[in-house]
Amino acid sequence: MVRPAVLVGGMDTALTRYFESPRLLVVAGSRPAWQFCHVDDLCSALEYAVLEKADGELAVGCDGWLEQEEVEELSGIRRMELPSAVALGAAARLHRIGLTPSPAGDLAYTMYPWVVSGSRLHDAGWRPKHTNEEVLAELLEEVAGRHTVAGRRLGRKDATAAGAAGATVALLGAAAVVRRARKARRRI
Repeated sequence: MVRPAVLVGGMDTALTRYFESPRLLVVAGSRPAWQFCHVDDLCSALEYAVLEKADGELAVGCDGWLEQEEVEELSGIRRMELPSAVALGAAARLHRIGLTPSPAGDLAYTMYPWVVSGSRLHDAGWRPKHTNEEVLAELLEEVAGRHTVAGRRLGRKDATAAGAAGATVALLGAAAVVRRARKARRRI
């Protein structure tokens, strides 16, 4: 059993599309950590497994990880932070009506650190050839010019309209949170 971290290198996944968005969605109170795995490193790790240089369940990824702030700095993409209830509720509704390909539960991959230990492979002498920074740079190069909102890839024309729509949704979500907070204070 070989489990890679976020796979990069010609992959099109919900997690790689995350970096096609105009803003990186961050759920308030979460501390995302990012670790990547280049497809070439996965292939070399699989070779170790097939040749029985390493056995058992193997996790594959770059050494270490990047904090959300580092990812934002390296990518130049700013965050959009939403309260958990707003983010998960909106994601569930958008998926239910077919506007997003991924269920709300997939937000967990961006909310919680998803970091693996390659210690079994390291003990067998394997090392990744790529760093998280290098793989993120390659991912950003791959997705350059693509626009995704809520996991759905858009054409250039649609991206401008979706950016405005996304800002509107964020504004409405923030307004709803403020209204709830005000109502809660009045009850006290």
